[in-house]
Amino acid sequence: MFSSPQISEEQQQEQVSVEKKRIAFETLRDGGVRAITLKEYKLAEDYFVKAIELNSDDEEIKALLAEAYLGENKMEDALKILKPMSEKASR
Repeated sequence: MFSSPQISEEQQQEQVSVEKKRIAFETLRDGGVRAITLKEYKLAEDYFVKAIELNSDDEEIKALLAEAYLGENKMEDALKILKPMSEKASR
């Protein structure tokens, strides 16, 4: 019989921490999307900013934050996000 590999308590805690962070990120993302649907752009902005704090590499969240900024008529803030994304996509 094969036994399952043992992982340390520290590794287990790390896995739990990563999972909690993923769930928090997804919850914030989903809340922001619902807020945009309701045209609650400031609320959406708050959700997306917090989500970006958890995962600053997620391009979808950045695009959604730009959409929230556009809904608030914060064109300069939206451009600060969209311009680098556009440059990266055109490479």
